[in-house]
Amino acid sequence: MFYLVCYDIVSDTRRNKVSKLLESYGLRVQKSVFECVLDEEQYKSISKLLMRLVNKREDQVRFYPMSAIIAVKSQSWERNRNLILMMLHL
Repeated sequence: MFYLVCYDIVSDTRRNKVSKLLESYGLRVQKSVFECVLDEEQYKSISKLLMRLVNKREDQVRFYPMSAIIAVKSQSWERNRNLILMMLHL
């Protein structure tokens, strides 16, 4: 499934750890926004890892599930957009 993952992390140290983790699962599309194609096991794994990294009192991580149809229909005016669209077809 395609997910838009957004975060707001207070600490620079935690933010860097979260961004490095998300970079291993998806494509950064903005400073705190990633597009990820995750199966159920990957989603569970990344969720557990993120729960260990973030401070639940200060930080926020949001997963927005999107269908492949919506992801393909979304618009972007940047050059890396084709990478995530190719991942949807794997």
